Amino acid sequence: MKQDIDRIWVFSKFYGDLLFTAKKLNQDGESYAAFLLLFNVLELICKSLRESDNGNLMTDIEWLANNGLITADEMEFLSGSEGIRKVRNIMTHRNPYAYFYQIEGVVYSFADKETWDYLYELFAPRTIKILRNAIDRSLSI
Repeated sequence: MKQDIDRIWVFSKFYGDLLFTAKKLNQDGESYAAFLLLFNVLELICKSLRESDNGNLMTDIEWLANNGLITADEMEFLSGSEGIRKVRNIMTHRNPYAYFYQIEGVVYSFADKETWDYLYELFAPRTIKILRNAIDRSLSI
């Protein structure tokens, strides 16, 4: 994950620094805050690559896919019913403590700090890798 963050840092010191901060927050046991920062960077990079502040995250993800900056699999991970967007929507639009996340039959309550730790470790590396790949693809177009 460090190499991917380093690569993003070369593209934008600001975005790279935010991702390093998210990683540090996670290491310090502040995974909820780390997730919020990760989501913020996800949206900022999507809008930066799209060169537009219009639309929502889903619009941005679709644009990235339609323009060859993310693959269909990456799009599904970011926006699918079990992807990172589901966690983001619960965190930012609902009371997360009333919800849970289920993976392979195991239920993880958003009321438990350990859930945030686990989900950050599960989702952050791939999200950051997808962002790095999208940046690299945008530079080769």
